[in-house]
Amino acid sequence: MDQLGVESKNVFLQWLHEEHNHLIILQAKLKEEMVQMEYYKKLVALYLAEVKLEAAHKVWTINTPESLAGLIHD
Repeated sequence: MDQLGVESKNVFLQWLHEEHNHLIILQAKLKEEMVQMEYYKKLVALYLAEVKLEAAHKVWTINTPESLAGLIHD
C-alpha cells in the first residue's frame, strides 16, 4: 500500500466505501437514463405510426362535395 501512496488500511477502506457508494449512485442514474431512452423510443414509434396512419387515411378518403363543404364551414 505504501507504493500506491495509501497511508493506512483505514484510508484504503474509506476510499473503497466511497467508491462503492459512487458506483451505486451511478447505477441508479443509468437505470433512470435507460427508462428515459425507452420512453423516447416509444414516443418516436408512436409519432411514426401516426404519420403512417394519416397517410393511409388520406389514400382511402374519398372527397365528395359534401365532405369538402364541411371543411370550408369548419
